[in-house]
Amino acid sequence: MELAGILGVSVETAKAVAVILAAVAAGGSAAVAAYEYRLKARAERAETDTKLARLFADLVPVADGWRAPQLPDGLASALLEHGVLTKPDFDVGEDGRSAAGEMLRSCYVTAPSGAVTMVTALSAIAELGARHEILQQPAQDAIDGLRQHSTGSTKDAYMRAKDRVREGKKPK
Repeated sequence: MELAGILGVSVETAKAVAVILAAVAAGGSAAVAAYEYRLKARAERAETDTKLARLFADLVPVADGWRAPQLPDGLASALLEHGVLTKPDFDVGEDGRSAAGEMLRSCYVTAPSGAVTMVTALSAIAELGARHEILQQPAQDAIDGLRQHSTGSTKDAYMRAKDRVREGKKPK
């Protein structure tokens, strides 16, 4: 016996009910897929924002006149050569550290950057703040903080940077 007969309805009614149920199932699947897509897009956006903020934060010390700390070239080799460090000093202990690593960590040197580097980093901070809403306030804060001890050629750059962040996104 056919399903329509078992349910006590006509074949046309059974077909219509089947079509409606299929449409509801397809609509539900589409809604779930759209929801999952939005969640994935939000997660990707959060990851991108985090990377962008990290890179942005790396620019601030440069705009402030300082480069990233570096270990002087050849220092580790020279210390090995003169017996100050030995190969076992580089062995990593249970705490994930080595004696050589601890000693060398205190040998990093931070060098000042020049005015051109500072102004370029400042311009990048302003541009990122203007283009990305999430960085607008951090850019303004950085520019305000950095401007307090600016001198000579960098003073104008700070004012231009502040204006650029205020302008926001440029229309395309």
